[in-house]
Amino acid sequence: MSRISVCLHTSCCVRTMKPDPPLPVLKRLTAAMMRRMPVNIRRVRMWRDRLYVVLGGGGWDEDDAVDCNWPTEPQIVRGRLSGMKMALDLTDWMQRRSYFTGRFYQEELEDLLTAIVRRGDNFVDVGANIGLVSLHAASLIGDAGKLWAFEPNPPVFARLIQHLEMNALDASRAFNMGLGSQKDELTLNLFGRHSGKASLLDHGSTVAKTVVVDIVRGDAALRDLDATQPTVFKIDVEGFETSVLQGLGNLLDGNVAVVIEISKSWLEAAGSSAEELYKLLDAYGLSPFVFGLAEKRMGRKLFVKPVHGVLEEDQYDCLFMRPASCFAQRLGQALLPSDVHSAA
Repeated sequence: MSRISVCLHTSCCVRTMKPDPPLPVLKRLTAAMMRRMPVNIRRVRMWRDRLYVVLGGGGWDEDDAVDCNWPTEPQIVRGRLSGMKMALDLTDWMQRRSYFTGRFYQEELEDLLTAIVRRGDNFVDVGANIGLVSLHAASLIGDAGKLWAFEPNPPVFARLIQHLEMNALDASRAFNMGLGSQKDELTLNLFGRHSGKASLLDHGSTVAKTVVVDIVRGDAALRDLDATQPTVFKIDVEGFETSVLQGLGNLLDGNVAVVIEISKSWLEAAGSSAEELYKLLDAYGLSPFVFGLAEKRMGRKLFVKPVHGVLEEDQYDCLFMRPASCFAQRLGQALLPSDVHSAA
């Protein structure tokens, strides 16, 4: 069980004792309209994004001056692609964006999963947060598929369970623990309001509190996973990605694809490196591909492109798969040869 061990500082909005006012009707109606906009058209998407700023939505990180203006009472909407119910805390910038768009804030990740995940597949969400990616994956794999979700942060895990249960999804394979290269108990540092601001590393930020969490090997926690079936791993664990991969062991020999957040600075702080991560996956025949959305005037399309080695950027998302796998076949024309540029 996770144990809250230290409370050092609270990085929260200072609110009065008065209850939060409800979200104004005009903002509710505007959000409902924005969730239905034909945003594949660039001009419409730009207009939507400007409207979001005008409404006080803010940017892509915590901002007390913005976040404190929104009610804490969760707002329930359905995902634009998944149709799944989401209970969103609008004081969190990530969830606020999802409320106004109906999408996970990394829309390219949702589009990638839509392309490579099929009904009956396995999906493993490592660092599941409140479960927005898990909900999208669940809508793709259906009742015939199996979903595993791992989230070590206790209050965030509670939100994950809430999301699974409010959508009548099987929560028996959701675990309040982290994955790593060996069984252990480690200290999780929590800082800020954003549900994703938690790390097993000390990044030098002011810590709100620390929690002792259980860590297990993935191949032990996933004993009943049949990796001969198409299996997609999504891994986002703030620098401990290499440790998670080491703990998966021979599961990586299976029919798998891995979508992973690469942060060179975080990996190095954890005693690893992007080069080590690439080498580990290459030993299993898994090759790196970058992905994104190619912007067109009247639409945008997913592209996936092979890369050779670590990119210059400090942080980016990467897909690892075998070039002849079923996942590559599913991508179809979205999979570009290495000598083709994805022009915006």
